[in-house]
Amino acid sequence: MPSDATSGAERSPGCGRSWRRADIMKVGLRFGNLLIRGIVQYVFARPNGSAEFCCLAREAAEECRHTQMSQGCVNRIGADKSCSPRPSTSCSVISPPDG
Repeated sequence: MPSDATSGAERSPGCGRSWRRADIMKVGLRFGNLLIRGIVQYVFARPNGSAEFCCLAREAAEECRHTQMSQGCVNRIGADKSCSPRPSTSCSVISPPDG
């Protein structure tokens, strides 16, 4: 048998589980988006000249890069699977009051 041929046994561990990976990545995306929203709300509630602004702005940018990588992974997997029920998805846009 040629060395570049793969048998069914070698391919089977990853087959059929890609939707689970996409689901896990989408859960991570939702958490990342929630984290970014919280950072932005917190930063805008700080007074001008706050030392926290620079650090948290960098953290939000880093989290945006993580969400881009996760979404790229989901796109490559190609499994269109929702990770949470619709009511919890719509609740994620409600922002808590500043305090």
